[in-house]
Amino acid sequence: MRTDVIDRDRLRRWRGLAADFLFPPRCAVCAADGALLCDDCRAAFTPAVLPRCPRCWDPSDDPAASVCDRCRREPPSLRSLRAAFVFEGAARRAVLAVKYQSLTATAAPMLDVADLSGLATDLDLVTAVPMPGGRRRRRGHNQAAVFGRLLADRVGRPFDERALRRRRRTPQQVRQPNRAARLANVRGAFAADPARVHDRAVLVVDDVTTSGATLNACAEVLLSAGAASVDGWAVSRED
Repeated sequence: MRTDVIDRDRLRRWRGLAADFLFPPRCAVCAADGALLCDDCRAAFTPAVLPRCPRCWDPSDDPAASVCDRCRREPPSLRSLRAAFVFEGAARRAVLAVKYQSLTATAAPMLDVADLSGLATDLDLVTAVPMPGGRRRRRGHNQAAVFGRLLADRVGRPFDERALRRRRRTPQQVRQPNRAARLANVRGAFAADPARVHDRAVLVVDDVTTSGATLNACAEVLLSAGAASVDGWAVSRED
């Protein structure tokens, strides 16, 4: 190996050690010193456990049912939807730290404690819900893409942020009063690149899902662009 490469690697390590010494990591949730996400806060995450509908991930009272009544009446474009945590308490604060405080390094320890066992095994490609350009420039990152890249690495699949793009800016979903308003808000908001997704099983990642409207809108355009199937995954779900 060239000596200049070794020197650069050594310099990066020393910089990292110096940064940890001068600015020791703090938990993004409780601000305790020592880790980006402390053990107590990780343990406080509420898993989005079964029984849930496998198509929309709504809580279910019938563990024997294959899908919920709504998905039976109106099948979504998503083949499946999963979320790791309920969007409350420590998990909510951690997601918001990644989203609004630019504490993107917190995403990795969050995925360390996320149950990924329910993900589809035939995936070809991982992408993320795209953000409006202005909002991304203000934040400096797309939190869905931060989680998406990490998840793609965990499942050993390529990540392609350009598989989806925003066609228009939309008001934030959290501001919409109900499911019908969320569906209307994102209708026609996305476009997919056929050259990147044709005949591929695609996983779309988001940070928070409630009704699944955003992920389902992404699935619609991906299928129209020729994707073989589309699954959704979110870090958290607002039950």
